[in-house]
Amino acid sequence: MAAFNDYLKSLREQKSLDIGTVAKRIGVHRHTQSNYEGHRDPPIDYLVDFAEVVGVPFAEILKKRLDNSKASEEAANKAINSLNTVSSTNNTVSDNSLKSKLAVNYCK
Repeated sequence: MAAFNDYLKSLREQKSLDIGTVAKRIGVHRHTQSNYEGHRDPPIDYLVDFAEVVGVPFAEILKKRLDNSKASEEAANKAINSLNTVSSTNNTVSDNSLKSKLAVNYCK
């Protein structure tokens, strides 16, 4: 998980944003933001908001999260294929819509 947390920190730093600014925009406590960049696994709704704040597609962040997960290779590939399918069907899909579509795909 540490590699993913470091990735989040690097995205924030690339935009020259401090922890407090990102935390305020997302609506979490500064300490929570720090934990997400340190050792804690952030929830999906946080990642959707974080992606918007740093200007990176949510799907890119989710793919990076899958790369650094303990999920089996089969599960990670299935999730990435679902992401690619959703992304290719509508390039303007909103992050909330993407999250909803992913939830539907994995409830089957």
